[in-house]
Amino acid sequence: MQLFHISHTIKNGNLIITDTDTIQQCKKVLRLNVGDLIHLQSTLANTTTRHLIKITNISETITGNIIETTCRDALHASPGTDIAPIMIIAMPNKADKAEIIVQKLSEIGVQKIIFWPAERSVIKERNTNKQIRLEKIAKEAVEQSR
Repeated sequence: MQLFHISHTIKNGNLIITDTDTIQQCKKVLRLNVGDLIHLQSTLANTTTRHLIKITNISETITGNIIETTCRDALHASPGTDIAPIMIIAMPNKADKAEIIVQKLSEIGVQKIIFWPAERSVIKERNTNKQIRLEKIAKEAVEQSR
């Protein structure tokens, strides 16, 4: 069952997905149809909400009935603690290393990754295009690792 980590709206017990890339992926790549089940996850205010959705309409938007909703502490910390898993890493000198680091840390559940320029770092700051790419890599890693 596919897991998506995207923005959505909920109206009258139905979940609506309007992201065009996700709709295209569902229709053309995954070939989902009415009646198929998907998971949709969102993280807000330090809680992770995962919805089990039964697709009722797949056209310009994806609409589905919410079958089950589970909420849990998104921090994945020990019970009774308010500490989010954060990783602080020196800025890697090669761009592809940053991508692998973000991918693997996202797969194991690290909520926040901070790159800081070390004394010997060649790259001292990231441009906005690189930041957008790293966010997409993290999103895909979360979806893939469930």
